[in-house]
Amino acid sequence: MSLIIEKILSLEEEADKFLTEARTEAKVTEKSADEKMRAVRENIAAQVDARLAAFRQQTEEKFAQDLKKAKGAAQKALDELTKAGAALIESQAKEVVKRFCEL
Repeated sequence: MSLIIEKILSLEEEADKFLTEARTEAKVTEKSADEKMRAVRENIAAQVDARLAAFRQQTEEKFAQDLKKAKGAAQKALDELTKAGAALIESQAKEVVKRFCEL
């Protein structure tokens, strides 16, 4: 009977060793998985940051180009209005002189 008890105790010890090893291996695997997930997250964050920076730069460049075009168009329109205003004043002055001459 004591031989059976010794074998059972031996099996329990062996099972405890297997469980301890399995727990240790699970912790190592979990730690490795956590490190891999952290690395993947950092990689994704770096890619997102790079894409955002590129998009921001492209947007700012396009805005600067569009603003330059808009300012040019506004200045051109203002110049045309100024020229038209001067021509209109001149023609109105001629009309006033003409009317005075008719009197």
